[in-house]
Amino acid sequence: MKAQAGEDPNHVYPLRDIDVQYKVECRRGPHLRHLGSLGYSQVMREAYPGAVYYYQTQTFRIFRHNNYKHLIEARPEKKYTTKPTKLPTLIFPNLSEGNIIQGKRYGAMTIVECNLQIRESISGFKESRGRNEIYVPYPLEKSSGLYFDIPRFTRNYFTTGVIINHPLIELSHTRDSDFMRPIFLAKLIFDYQICQRIVPKFQLYKNKNHEIPLQLITKKMVSEYGDRDVVKRSVRSAIRTFSYFKSVRMSDKTAIIQNAPAVICPEQWKIVLKLYAGFYLKSHIIDLDTVNGDLFFFLSMDDSFHDAVREYHGKDWEYIRDHSRNLLFVK
Repeated sequence: MKAQAGEDPNHVYPLRDIDVQYKVECRRGPHLRHLGSLGYSQVMREAYPGAVYYYQTQTFRIFRHNNYKHLIEARPEKKYTTKPTKLPTLIFPNLSEGNIIQGKRYGAMTIVECNLQIRESISGFKESRGRNEIYVPYPLEKSSGLYFDIPRFTRNYFTTGVIINHPLIELSHTRDSDFMRPIFLAKLIFDYQICQRIVPKFQLYKNKNHEIPLQLITKKMVSEYGDRDVVKRSVRSAIRTFSYFKSVRMSDKTAIIQNAPAVICPEQWKIVLKLYAGFYLKSHIIDLDTVNGDLFFFLSMDDSFHDAVREYHGKDWEYIRDHSRNLLFVK
């Protein structure tokens, strides 16, 4: 096989043949027509129960699946089209002994390469007939001549993959984008020096209309950090990122305008302060009298900030305040 294949082994052994192959057949009386051979992944896209299957420009209706014989039965059909209704793919990591390939931990982030079980499911299909579209759920009605009597058409397979876990990723599964946006923005600023260096200049050089001259910002950054081309690209990238977070907007090609600082709730402040301690200060102690206000330039440090300090005392931190101290001891 190696001698035949040379540099193109897929021409001798197609990669799709690794998967279980299903034969598609159309029987009309004594005549049997072979309509190709499909891997399971193709079956999920083209030949699921009830699908209109195209073969050499002709259309066929898939009316029966025989998983034991790996056989799919079809009959001629009009030139309709169908599209599967897919459910979210489920991923089941196997973290038992012998199934973890490697794992790393970076601060609060855990990265694990391991064996996975993947489950893909179809709950029905949408069928287009001209301008009309109908939804057909599983199980199928036998009166239609289609035979599939369970609520899901499912494919399970095993592979390896990388699982990334972080508290912010978990939180984003239960919170909307408006809640997470200022938190991710704060995390971005805490992590990247270019953000930490450029944000104070916004405060320094903005005018009474909250306009910030781009040329002046870039010039100051170049004069302080050198490497003109790299700094200019970094400044453009940082400003574009801040605009994605809706913290600034472009006035024209020469200036940006700062939007109003985001007003966030005590729960958001709790998360931001814990990120500030862990990722910027790299300490469990926050001195509230010396907080770097430049890093919170895009957030409104209003009553919610002070409410959070008091509300989460005893839960997420210990708050100590006296004549010489104003400290949070983050747990």
